[in-house]
Amino acid sequence: MKTFLESNFPKWELLSDDEQKRIKEQAVTKTYQKGDVVHRSSDDCRGILLIKKGQLRPYIVSEEGREVTLFRVQSGDVCILTASCLMDAITVDIMIEAIEKTEVVVVPSAILHEIAEKHMELELFLYKHASEKFSDMLWLMQQILFYSADRRVAEFLLREVNESGEKVVCYTHEQIAKLIGSAREVVSRVLKYMEEESAIELQRGKIVINDTELLKKYV
Repeated sequence: MKTFLESNFPKWELLSDDEQKRIKEQAVTKTYQKGDVVHRSSDDCRGILLIKKGQLRPYIVSEEGREVTLFRVQSGDVCILTASCLMDAITVDIMIEAIEKTEVVVVPSAILHEIAEKHMELELFLYKHASEKFSDMLWLMQQILFYSADRRVAEFLLREVNESGEKVVCYTHEQIAKLIGSAREVVSRVLKYMEEESAIELQRGKIVINDTELLKKYV
C-alpha cells in the first residue's frame, strides 16, 4: 500500500529514489486541536502542509480585529501558504487556524526548496496552486462586497449539507461569521429569520436543516 506521502506529495513520481527517501526522513506529522493556531504571519517559513485529516482556515485580521476567512484547506489538499518564502513573487500576511482536530504532514522548506530547484514541474505546481487559492480569495471578496448576508449564510449551509451528506451543521454563529467574512450579530439575525421561516432549527452549537428548498430561495 502506498504511503501518505507517495499518494499526496505533488509530483512524487518525478522524484528520484534518493529524493523520495530524504523527504520521508525529514517530513514530520503534527496534530492540531480545534482552534489551534497553525501558522502566524511572523513565523519562519515552515514548508508545505499535506492535510491527512481535518480542515485548516487561512485568514486575515483587520486593524479592528475582524477576521476574514480566505478559504478552507481540507483533507487531501496541500497548504502552501506556510511555504510562501519559496515563492519570491508571492507575499502573504495571514494566520492559519485548525477548524477541527487536524492532522498534517509537514515537508520542511529546506528540502522542498532544494528539490523544487531541480524539478521545474514541482515549482510550477506550487505557483499554480497559489494562483488557484488567489482565485478563491477573489471569489470570497466578491461574495463579501456584492452579495447579501442571507445569501452567503444560505450558500454556506447548503455547501456543508452537500459535502457532508448530513442535515446537521455543527458550527457556532461566531464560526460561521468568520468563515463567510461577516459579523456574528448579522449571522445570528439571519439564522433567526431562517428559523422563523422553518428552513432551519437552531440548537446549541449546531444548526439542523429542515428544508433545503427553502434555503435555496435565499441564494
